[in-house]
Amino acid sequence: MNKCTNQDLGHLITFYEMGLLSEKDRTRFEDHALECSYCLQELQRLNPRLKILFEHKPEILENLQAKGITFEGAQNELLRLVAKQKVPAESAWERFHNFTKSNWFPKAAIPALAVATAIILVLVLPKSPHPDNPYYKYLSFEKAPYLPLGDTRVMETETHRFFNEGMHLYQKNDFRGAITNLEKAVQSDSSDGKIWLYLGIDYYLDRQANPAIEALTKARQKLDTVQRNRALWYLAQAYLLDGDVESSVPILQILSNQQLEYAKEANHLLKEIREISPGLFKN
Repeated sequence: MNKCTNQDLGHLITFYEMGLLSEKDRTRFEDHALECSYCLQELQRLNPRLKILFEHKPEILENLQAKGITFEGAQNELLRLVAKQKVPAESAWERFHNFTKSNWFPKAAIPALAVATAIILVLVLPKSPHPDNPYYKYLSFEKAPYLPLGDTRVMETETHRFFNEGMHLYQKNDFRGAITNLEKAVQSDSSDGKIWLYLGIDYYLDRQANPAIEALTKARQKLDTVQRNRALWYLAQAYLLDGDVESSVPILQILSNQQLEYAKEANHLLKEIREISPGLFKN
């Protein structure tokens, strides 16, 4: 068979291999694969290649970067798509497929579009820390707007230098590089809530739930109302990323009731949580 019998389920193949499907969708895909010889064959071809990519990911990325090939422009969109469990349009992946064939990956290693999709997923996306977390797909991994630190007319301090370099990397979607600099900034000056805010956001965008919770809690204590709401939004999501819905809900309710920044997003997220965990809410 050279065609999937049910493309609505077949397109989940790479997300299945990456462990990014909910339990319900994973079961649906497995039932489909048992009946679809095309998808079963693709799984057999995809698995060993993914294993190689996982085992040699640092070396592959290093070689690609040495050739000037990066995926920074695609990373945020991929994170958004994974969170919603959607697959990018085929035309976009056809372009990526052609790019890989002509630039850096052996033709024999890309027998199908699904494999090309898996390659970039493995290389740029961190695996979900909680693949069975029912709230994960409702989280937003959009960056917060960048707000400069302090008065730009004053002499730049060590704290400013670390913060500015961190935010430069943040804007380029290099969240781990940003974390390194922002950690140095808070070591230099732990009193500025804005540094804690962006450090916490970077931790969250890098899927580091516990450090994000710690940093955003400090930001919440040190910021004024407007920026504190931003800290609350990411803190609530960091709790959900960690699977701690009971700590997240009260924060989302605060945001929803205040009708300020992120109120609409908080209200939408609360509705999704209510569908999953109605017992957390009083009627």
